[in-house]
Amino acid sequence: MSQPRTALADLRDERGTQTARWRARSRVVLFPLAAYVATRALVLLVIVFGPHRQVRVEDVAGYKQTSSPATPGSLLDVLTSWDGQWYWDIVIHGYAASATNSVGQPVQTNLAFFPLFPQLVSWTMDLTGAAFAPAAVATSTALGALGVTMVHLLIRTIVDERRARGCVLLLCTFASSPILSAAYTESLALVLVALILLLLHRRAYLWAVPAVLLLGLTRNVVPPLLVVVLVHWVLQVRRHGRDHRRDLRLALLTAAGIVAVGLWPVLAALHTGEPTAYTSTLSAWPGFTGSIFRPAWVSTAMRYPAVGVLLAIGGLGLWLATRLLPGRRRWGPELATWAIAYPAYLLATTSPSFSILRYLILAFPLGLLWLPDASSGAQLRRQRFALWGLAATGLVGQWFWVTKLLVYAGAHGGWGYP
Repeated sequence: MSQPRTALADLRDERGTQTARWRARSRVVLFPLAAYVATRALVLLVIVFGPHRQVRVEDVAGYKQTSSPATPGSLLDVLTSWDGQWYWDIVIHGYAASATNSVGQPVQTNLAFFPLFPQLVSWTMDLTGAAFAPAAVATSTALGALGVTMVHLLIRTIVDERRARGCVLLLCTFASSPILSAAYTESLALVLVALILLLLHRRAYLWAVPAVLLLGLTRNVVPPLLVVVLVHWVLQVRRHGRDHRRDLRLALLTAAGIVAVGLWPVLAALHTGEPTAYTSTLSAWPGFTGSIFRPAWVSTAMRYPAVGVLLAIGGLGLWLATRLLPGRRRWGPELATWAIAYPAYLLATTSPSFSILRYLILAFPLGLLWLPDASSGAQLRRQRFALWGLAATGLVGQWFWVTKLLVYAGAHGGWGYP
């Protein structure tokens, strides 16, 4: 005859269940945080010991100099250079009163830079009493940790744990991932993009609305997300038929996305009294072709047909991979659509430069291309070997990205701007 369970035994079982749940939840964050911390340590070593640590680049056309660093620059000097100087200017002096000069010609101003990141840095400065440089680097680094954790959770939820870890590893070792610790918006944008895709997958449409609006104040990357929302909506209707409550919420999310696209341009116009302040200042930057219907990449491809051929091959290869790769159905419509829409958006809106490496940080689902289904242990081992090989290659790439782009190495030692 079985003995009745005691209250102590029930308590032990409950504690055991809680411990198991805590361990399961901790595993969700331990790997991405460990990968992030380890690679950030390597990045710091590269910056500290990298050659030609010179950041006095006031003689470079178009470079904003808010603070004059030492030569060679310190760690914080390097991590707050380039666009970081513009954000520094925003925090210290506020936004420019006009996007044009005294004769009405568009000029480069800080109106080209979105306000949420500098606002977060300003709050960090107020809370801690720190100066801009340490506050900006700390804010970006913390947001980067949250971003890779969100990417892990997103891919773990949609695909599986193995591929989530693989994508996080490739993200943390990507050549331009040191930018996640610099005074740039990549970290914040990574958090918001991964969060929006996760909320969309979970059909938490109303929760995604504020995240989309915040992204509209962070980076101009909402348009490809609108494509993801529309594809998700169409598939929901096909699979589940009409649902007025769902459709209303998706309509609200779509409307929020449209508002987010124009949110900063409208705020810039209200601030300056110039209706085209944002687009005017953008036209003063290199790569502007004079028309949004003539993207810089297209102009380059017309001048250099080989570039066009390479872009066509790359685009076709990406599309075929998302259609034919073993296990691609595991991606779900959100990851698959973003993996195509975002690179296409980059080609339509950016100009050929090394900055494309930085922009590709947000194309993290492309890491799944290297992680197809494995039908045998041998295939899995080969896949792991290739994955670690890519990670090692990325770390080598980080050395060149930091020492040749992020750190200005002089007119003959550097490659350009990050």
